[in-house]
Amino acid sequence: MPASDGLRAALTRTLGALGPGDRLVVLGLDGVGIGGVELRRTSAGIVEGAALPPGPHEPSPEVTAALDRAGAVHLVRCDGSPAAATALDRLLSHRGDAETVDAPGADVVAEVRAAIADEPLRYLHELVTVQVAPDGRLSLGTQPLFAQDTVRGLAVPISVRIAPGNPDGTAFALVCQVETRLRLVSVQRLRLPPGDHELMVELRGPGRVRILGAAERPEPDHRPWEEICGTLPPVLAEPRPAHLVCAIEDGPGSPARISRVRDLVAETLAEGAGRDVRVSLVRYGPHTRDPRSADPGAEVLLWEGGPRDALDALRDLAGKGPADLGYHRCAQVECALTLVRAHARRGLPPTALLVAGDRPAHPDRTAPHERFVCPRRTDWQPLIRAFEAEGTRLGALVGAAPRQAEPFWRTLGRDVLATTDTADMRAVGRSLGVLEDGPRRVPFPIVVTAPE
Repeated sequence: MPASDGLRAALTRTLGALGPGDRLVVLGLDGVGIGGVELRRTSAGIVEGAALPPGPHEPSPEVTAALDRAGAVHLVRCDGSPAAATALDRLLSHRGDAETVDAPGADVVAEVRAAIADEPLRYLHELVTVQVAPDGRLSLGTQPLFAQDTVRGLAVPISVRIAPGNPDGTAFALVCQVETRLRLVSVQRLRLPPGDHELMVELRGPGRVRILGAAERPEPDHRPWEEICGTLPPVLAEPRPAHLVCAIEDGPGSPARISRVRDLVAETLAEGAGRDVRVSLVRYGPHTRDPRSADPGAEVLLWEGGPRDALDALRDLAGKGPADLGYHRCAQVECALTLVRAHARRGLPPTALLVAGDRPAHPDRTAPHERFVCPRRTDWQPLIRAFEAEGTRLGALVGAAPRQAEPFWRTLGRDVLATTDTADMRAVGRSLGVLEDGPRRVPFPIVVTAPE
């Protein structure tokens, strides 16, 4: 058997001679059987490997196929058993140019991994970043991390800025430049809050880095590269504050209405990271027809709370159960609109108003086929016109199909008119302007240049 300079030294020497596309097979032989790995160097200069299925001392079809593909083969005799010697003879009869190595008790896979990790970098490793021009336009760039010939263990600091509105996390992509082309090496996803961050990036081996300094650990990002890059907006625009007001009719069918409003609020929570989204909730029901009883009126459940506060308030409302139907033709929508306008004068004006109900508003005076008017003689039409004049987007969520909805609902649902059972609440949110019309998420970290 040819003299061996040790398994690690043999692996280091052979890996160093491995060019792009070249393959190396390393097989360990012991008294149990044959097992090992097939390695290939990528165009980015990184060695990738796949374990070969372990088997008895007769080479499996997978092992034989790997031997036929390989440019170089290492056969590692891990013990002196007769079975290992027999397996070695069989493999040498198939690949007479294989190099044999004596390494008693060696863990071949672990040795291979260590040898790959100890390789110096063949190319400069860089981090994909977003560059912001003075006019706010965005473009992709890179920030150098590790120079050619760097070995694992080195850690470098990076200063990055995370843009708001990216619940999918920020992609930390590693690339290297081979001749004139950038080659993607790896992509990790890290969920960081918006703002500036000081991180450390530690080299763990060619193509492998560890990001330090974040509260959460990064995870592999398996999204297609084109999909990640495709979400980059042309300019960096600060998200505008939004105030969503939802007026919900309390009565038969209210559990479904509450559920759909909850879906919308949950969407604002998921998509509104870093954005000031305020939510207000108003409950309304029937006017009393008994002159001896006080009219309950509409009720503010929450005003300018956060999305999480709104979810809690909606859960409490659902737990109370629906109110009685009361008058079957109309509900106190007009009083709910009056209440919204009164509160809006003291705070952030509504950017969107969604009314979820089944019955239209009461008229302010006797109308054909309608005897029961609003006790407060409130006219809903001037209220709607006032919201429109202030730029508030108006939406309605009703039980009937939009084409069958009464004229009142078609007027109120000027920007979006949807059906409770079938509404796409993400689409409703986009129509109301509380969710983004399209992807504006900055998928990569923004490079922060230190002041000179």
